[in-house]
Amino acid sequence: MPKITLKMHIKNEADRYLIPMLESVREYIDEAVILDDHSTDNSVEIVRELLKGIPLVLEVYPDTFFFESNLHNKLMDMIIPTKPEWILCLDADEILEKRAKYDLKKQLEENNHCSCICFHQFEMWDEVHYRTDNVWGKTPKGWVYRGFKYEEGKKYWWHPMGHHVERIPDGIKGKVEFHSDIRLKHYGWIKNKEEKLKRYKEHFEHYKFGYFPHIWNTLLDKNPTLELFEEE
Repeated sequence: MPKITLKMHIKNEADRYLIPMLESVREYIDEAVILDDHSTDNSVEIVRELLKGIPLVLEVYPDTFFFESNLHNKLMDMIIPTKPEWILCLDADEILEKRAKYDLKKQLEENNHCSCICFHQFEMWDEVHYRTDNVWGKTPKGWVYRGFKYEEGKKYWWHPMGHHVERIPDGIKGKVEFHSDIRLKHYGWIKNKEEKLKRYKEHFEHYKFGYFPHIWNTLLDKNPTLELFEEE
């Protein structure tokens, strides 16, 4: 079975979804490479505790990154010495459904000729329901790139970008990709919607990137359409 390396950066995730995310992902990864971006909470301690028994490369960066792409380039430099095979690129608020424990490695082995893997992302609006109306529904755009197969000697990099950077390196997207039927739950919108919207708008006004009007115009809808997420 292929070796799976988790690639992830974190920043003040302790009171969000870091714990359930790590409890889930430790069931099917072989190692983890994690970069902490100047957290002021106990995120680093949580990582060390919950990934005990799994090979872990963890670095704490002393100052915040301006460009998110720099985080990914730094993480890739950390990953290469571990001799990875498949690199799984998840955020601390993204959790694959439970069957990943049994099916992910098998799917990667069966699709080892592919260069990357996509999952269908569900935008969770509370702990058990996902949003389906407007731009949040189950559309083809719901497929996200969250892993790639490492080729020794190949140069991997992310072009400079401040926010919402693609999780896989430049030049891989759109090649031979595998669309997994394992679903991905994104919990990032559940907490502090008003605060998050304000931060996104301030970020755009200052840096002039990260403009997502479809999100800005619907995030605070009072009566969104929700469906129950049922594990398969």
